[in-house]
Amino acid sequence: MQGVEPLSVLYKGNSVPPPVLPPGTKVAKHKSLYIIVCGYSAAACAIEGDGVQAAAKALGWSTTKVDGKLNVGNAYVAAFAQAIAAKPSAIVAVGPDCATVSNSLKEAKAAGIPTILTLGFDCNDPNNSAVSAPLYTRQLEFLPSAETYGQEELARNKTIADYIIDKTNGQAKIIELYYRYQVLGAYEHDGLHDALADCPGCKVVDEVQYNNDDLAGPALHQMIAAALAQHPEANALFYNFSSTAQLGEIPGAVRAAGRENNMVVAGGEGAAANLEVVAQGNGGLTAEAAYSTQWAGWGVTDELVRLFSGLPAVPEGIGWTMVDATHNLPATGQNWNPTNINFIADYEKSWGV
Repeated sequence: MQGVEPLSVLYKGNSVPPPVLPPGTKVAKHKSLYIIVCGYSAAACAIEGDGVQAAAKALGWSTTKVDGKLNVGNAYVAAFAQAIAAKPSAIVAVGPDCATVSNSLKEAKAAGIPTILTLGFDCNDPNNSAVSAPLYTRQLEFLPSAETYGQEELARNKTIADYIIDKTNGQAKIIELYYRYQVLGAYEHDGLHDALADCPGCKVVDEVQYNNDDLAGPALHQMIAAALAQHPEANALFYNFSSTAQLGEIPGAVRAAGRENNMVVAGGEGAAANLEVVAQGNGGLTAEAAYSTQWAGWGVTDELVRLFSGLPAVPEGIGWTMVDATHNLPATGQNWNPTNINFIADYEKSWGV
């Protein structure tokens, strides 16, 4: 089908080596970072926060990390208040959209503290309900073809949908898990439907909408189980985050419905716990569109190196690839990282550490 990438391309992936600092760049010393992680329970955010800490340690910078608790009880604003009071060299926000912390970002700017965003959306993102000027100092850029997080998620979720289309021979009947909190869900939803536009034999048979509150208890798992029961014709399930699969207990729901051998279940970011299920072949997860959230942590730190040196932002080379039981699996217990790019060694060489 025209517009749908074949499996050979999806398995190859699209990451490129990280950028090198211009000759003569002086890397700042003795910096302090305050890292606000969207939630320790969210695999991508937690791994990226750890990546920032590891990269900062390599540079000799100090760090403090705090759990944003998925913004339950307005925890993002509280975390920003704590960070601003600490007066770090910069605040790294892993996940909090600008719209949820706009006043906090204004306070940080007034205090002279630069803020950098990753895995989230600034206030100028076109999918915001009210678009305004950007408030973050800088955002992590991924690839030249998908610089913003929105562009990355749109393209990555189209990759997931292409995989489902390929694996169902263009006859996908999909249960879509649609995240309706923050801007992110809109890009994931659009990525899926961009791919389906090229597949006349495919359709979404149920759209299961959920938000962060549904991840805090059994609600999402119950919604997934109900959708599986209501749609025996469904042969695919599309989800977004690795943490959605974990907190919503997708594998258990699929197995309980007896669908582990006849349903393509794809999504996620390549977290270790999910890939162990993928490796089973019939454990209730078929594949994940893996990208290195550890690399993203090092990449956002590279952006801070550039910011402190007065250099512009650049794409950090971070792409993604499809991982299933027979392709691209990492060692047991490991999160996915590209095997052909040693990004840590590349960054350390670029920084001179």
